[in-house]
Amino acid sequence: MNKITRHYVESEGLQIHYYKSGDSKNSLLLFHESPQSGQVYLKAFPYLSRDFTVYAFDTPGYGMSDAPEKPLNIVDYSALLVGAIKNLPINNYATGGCHTGASIALEVIKQLGQQNALFCVLNGVPYFSEEERNKYANSWSPEVQIDDKGEHLMWAWNRYKNIYGDKASSEMINFGTIGILNCLDKYNWAYNAAFDYVPDKLIEELDVPMLFLNTNNDLLTHCDIEANKVAKNSTISLHTDHLGQLHLREPEIYGTEVVKFYKTLS
Repeated sequence: MNKITRHYVESEGLQIHYYKSGDSKNSLLLFHESPQSGQVYLKAFPYLSRDFTVYAFDTPGYGMSDAPEKPLNIVDYSALLVGAIKNLPINNYATGGCHTGASIALEVIKQLGQQNALFCVLNGVPYFSEEERNKYANSWSPEVQIDDKGEHLMWAWNRYKNIYGDKASSEMINFGTIGILNCLDKYNWAYNAAFDYVPDKLIEELDVPMLFLNTNNDLLTHCDIEANKVAKNSTISLHTDHLGQLHLREPEIYGTEVVKFYKTLS
């Protein structure tokens, strides 16, 4: 099994943290859901790193990456990550992302250019109706204050108990809770950027093979189904009845499906 290592690379004066594994000439660049970190992909690395050099980046302000001075939009978050990628030995590449990370995965291809892009794997891409986009923007990421009674701690626990569902283990809920508490003062920055970003045109126009890979019951599975209908060159693969997080809950399925899709393109 390939070793997983941790690194930093600079972009516009910020230190961007990433996890890496593998030594292939083809790179797979992974971008996480808000407000977590690249750590969500680590269990899938063993199934991916035999075919790719895998990078899982922490979005600026999340995980162990430096935070920008103010909230950014998806274009600017992606530009910082592209700056980091350009400082790494990456040539042929694929991108992958979940929820917020799905928008970043698309935008990174736009900014890096399609010439060396192998494919894009997305789960929970925010291909929203205007009504749904407004609903999430107005309700999903409220401001949360840290208080001396610790009520913010239970808020975070209950949030992830609800998001991950009744079948999620206490360890998984704890994982999500730690992730949001690590950046509580700005946890909603990337959420708000994602709700403001409309990826529809990129999904419809990018001439890069796309795999929509998700569970049957992710909050945004319906978005993947609709996006698959309009993408130029795409396929969809849905697995298990989990409430999302296929890469975290079923990493072998996630990794195997990504590799299988890539090999159909060769």
